[in-house]
Amino acid sequence: MSENNLKKCVPIEIPDDNPFQNDVLNRKDNIETLTTFITSFEQSIVLCIDGGWGQGKTTFIKMWEKYLHQHSIPTIYFNAWESDYTNDALIALIGEINIAVEKLPEKEQKKVKIFIEKIYGFAANFLKATAPTLANLGIKAVSGGLTNTDELTKH
Repeated sequence: MSENNLKKCVPIEIPDDNPFQNDVLNRKDNIETLTTFITSFEQSIVLCIDGGWGQGKTTFIKMWEKYLHQHSIPTIYFNAWESDYTNDALIALIGEINIAVEKLPEKEQKKVKIFIEKIYGFAANFLKATAPTLANLGIKAVSGGLTNTDELTKH
């Protein structure tokens, strides 16, 4: 097979002002339904978008992200395959969260940073309480490398 016969799949353009402009698979109804679904919850939820390779998951997510931005719903796009530059995916994810927080207006940044500090406090207390038991089980790295569990158990 000659090189000329091989074609690389080119991602479709997803304009900021009209995410569905080039959508030949009519994803808009699904995105609107999912948006109504996720915004109906007061607590956090986990949603899985599953499909085989090449079935349009990334395009769907990028369209959805732009749709959410149009409706002033903050998002963080994290692609684990593209962020495979560290052995610890948690570090890459936290980096993406940091970048997103820095883009928020200052007032919102303060709210988010207070919330994140609370999460770190809960996580540190959890690790402090469980580190001795986990160490007895031979588990040392339970913090994604962010906290030294040996240090936590000293306090």
